[in-house]
Amino acid sequence: MVAAELAVAMPAVVVVLALALSGLGLGLDQIRCTDAVGVAARAAARGDGDGQVVATARARAPSGTVISVSHGVDSATVTADGPAPVIGLGVLPGCRVSATAAREGGS
Repeated sequence: MVAAELAVAMPAVVVVLALALSGLGLGLDQIRCTDAVGVAARAAARGDGDGQVVATARARAPSGTVISVSHGVDSATVTADGPAPVIGLGVLPGCRVSATAAREGGS
């Protein structure tokens, strides 16, 4: 009797576990994205070239993230946007992570 109940509950446990792992992965990707733009914005404010700023951000950001750099009169803004895979065997849509950081003193 217990085996039948366990067999019925097991798919629900697997789905909950997959969603929990996806949420954890999404959170970690968001943290990596935020860290990447923060470091890159500091590099841009120091006066590093756009190519070096993008390379700095790509080294820390999740794979597949698009990095953009824009300069204002006395500021630099770095934006990162990318996909975050969600475990779900194709049933759940993928999520995106993004972050923006701005620093004054850019060229």
